[in-house]
Amino acid sequence: MIERYQKAKHSLDSGELSVVYDRWTTKLTLSWQPLLEAANLRSIKNENKEIGEDDKSVLSQSKTIPSFPVLETYMFLGFKHKKFELAGTQYHLKAYWFILWGSRLNKGEKVQIFELLPRRRAKSKALACYFSVLLAARLGYLFYIP
Repeated sequence: MIERYQKAKHSLDSGELSVVYDRWTTKLTLSWQPLLEAANLRSIKNENKEIGEDDKSVLSQSKTIPSFPVLETYMFLGFKHKKFELAGTQYHLKAYWFILWGSRLNKGEKVQIFELLPRRRAKSKALACYFSVLLAARLGYLFYIP
């Protein structure tokens, strides 16, 4: 079955970075969801004493912080370089899809996340290997069989 949306999540700067790629429109979306600090978790736990010291309710409340989109871009040309700022830090997104898929997130000159969509990268490598074996077989048949 063909997936329209390919998704991945990464931890980044006391938060969670979600990556969504729409294969039909080539739209790449990055969104960031901040996590609650340990002090805020303790204060929520203290407020919930009359309900009960249930850690599950604390964890469910910690997931209610909404995520906000950091970057939305279309990849019509086959490659994209975008700079954006997140929590006062400058990031640089590099993504390409011409022959092989690749996407990475740099923080300055250092690579912060090597591959944003590792499953998509693995599929593109497998397809490239498959087509290269088919091409080699066709060329071998063309040149070596009289």
